[in-house]
Amino acid sequence: MRPVRIRVERAGEVAERSFTTSPIQIGRNPKADLSLPFEIVSSWHAIIRFDEHEATFFDLGSTNGTEYAGRRIGPGQEVGFDAQPVQLSIGEITLTLSRVDTSSAAAASVSGTFLAAPTEELDRPSPRVEALLSRLHPYYEQLDVVRHHFEDALSRELAALPAEERDAASEWVHRAYPPSHGVTRHHGGGGGG
Repeated sequence: MRPVRIRVERAGEVAERSFTTSPIQIGRNPKADLSLPFEIVSSWHAIIRFDEHEATFFDLGSTNGTEYAGRRIGPGQEVGFDAQPVQLSIGEITLTLSRVDTSSAAAASVSGTFLAAPTEELDRPSPRVEALLSRLHPYYEQLDVVRHHFEDALSRELAALPAEERDAASEWVHRAYPPSHGVTRHHGGGGGG
């Protein structure tokens, strides 16, 4: 899958991060995939969903909002950026969202002082692991559809709340339904446990 690259600029500082797993959660919360530790950013500010063919940014009803082309993005309104990079603003923070050609993305990148290092490796899996991934893919696709419906419903529900309640509601939703990226870590072979 073609990675998403996010370039973050603020007060002369620049940082970049590439992601290969959808969705990407953006927010002030340290558990967000892209944690932006600034007061203007809501705890769970936005989400990016992408697959091989499209990439879309959604504001989750954040308190201070996100601007695109000088206009505030409404809750649940999407901004696509698969074909062309886009620039978004959260106050004085500029986000440039783009897709990366997989041939030029040898590894997930991180640079800058305010972004954490990625935890994922982009090494090539063994043939046995590739076969396992291939067998799991249809199930993951179904999971992605369900997650998409959940995120749409969440976006609509947050948008319906008064602005002053959105951050707290978003925090409670993420506590009740922690982001799991649809993947459960399972260790071990046989036996009980």
